[in-house]
Amino acid sequence: MTGGVQSVCEVVEGGLQTSTTWERYQLRCEIDRARKEIAELVLSARQRSSVEWALAGAAAHATSARADTGRVATLLARAVELLKDAGAFAAAGAGLVVALRRAAALLGPHGATVVALI
Repeated sequence: MTGGVQSVCEVVEGGLQTSTTWERYQLRCEIDRARKEIAELVLSARQRSSVEWALAGAAAHATSARADTGRVATLLARAVELLKDAGAFAAAGAGLVVALRRAAALLGPHGATVVALI
C-alpha cells in the first residue's frame, strides 16, 4: 500500500497538482513518512495494529473528497497517544517526530492538539 502512495507523493511533489490538492497529498506524504518510521519500532502486535489503524484512517481522510482536518487531527492525536503509552518516542528517531509535526502543521488550528501531545 505504501509503495503506491509513495509514487503518488513523488508525482505531486513534481508540481502537477493544484494548491488544495497539493496540501492534501503533502499531508498524506507526511503521514506515510510517519508510518515508515513506526514500522522500524518495536511494538506489540496490538500496539502496532492500533497505531496503524489510526494512521491509515488519517491518511485516508487526508485525501478523501471530503477531507475533514478535524477528523485527521483526531486520528493523528490517537496515534501519538498510543505511541506515547508504548514508550515509542524514546526509541524513535527524529524522523517520526518531524513527520508528525509537519502533518500537524498542515492541519492548521486542528493540528495544535497533535503538536501539544508530541
